[in-house]
Amino acid sequence: MKSVVKLLLIDVIYWMFSPLRFLFQRFLRRSFLDLLPKLFRGVSEALFLTSRFYFYHERQLSFFLSRLKGNSFIDIGAECGHYVLMLSTNFKEIFAFEPSPKTFPCLIKNISLFKIKNVKAFKYAISDKDGIAPFYLATHRGYDSLYRQDLTIGTEKVISCKTYSLSSIFRLFSLTEVDLIKIDVEGAEDLVLKGAEPIIEKVRTWVVEIHA
Repeated sequence: MKSVVKLLLIDVIYWMFSPLRFLFQRFLRRSFLDLLPKLFRGVSEALFLTSRFYFYHERQLSFFLSRLKGNSFIDIGAECGHYVLMLSTNFKEIFAFEPSPKTFPCLIKNISLFKIKNVKAFKYAISDKDGIAPFYLATHRGYDSLYRQDLTIGTEKVISCKTYSLSSIFRLFSLTEVDLIKIDVEGAEDLVLKGAEPIIEKVRTWVVEIHA
């Protein structure tokens, strides 16, 4: 019953925010958060950007993940830290990977703002091997990836990015078992999973975004 009430409340908040987001971004070309007094902007921006009031499936996923607990959580494609913040009290240690130079500062800011002590954040991409790879910065927020997007999403710039495989991450941090791994890397999920083959059975729960 509590979960149903919570889901309905989030849907109400979502529909309250949606018109504001649309109007400001469509007609003023800026977030309505930019118009808030500077004193309130930091907290408001962190709360808003790290809340997935965008798509129904992500709100459903948030409820599913909120019930998971354990020792360790690896967030691959952490973006601004929605799941890092949400699950910071569910896991003893969290490893967050966000290679985008546009998004990583937002992740660090939110971790600092909410004073989360059990998160290690890294500006690396997780792939099938260790090394350096091209990283495509998209013209749309949230689409930066090791995978070149289709023609519907433009590429603003291509940079070099440090990459590690998941098996290397396990070795570097002496991990023998991980309770949860979430992968959201805009089309490069197959690379992440390929690099995870040696340790795939050491992970209790996988959550992977699929791009058809």
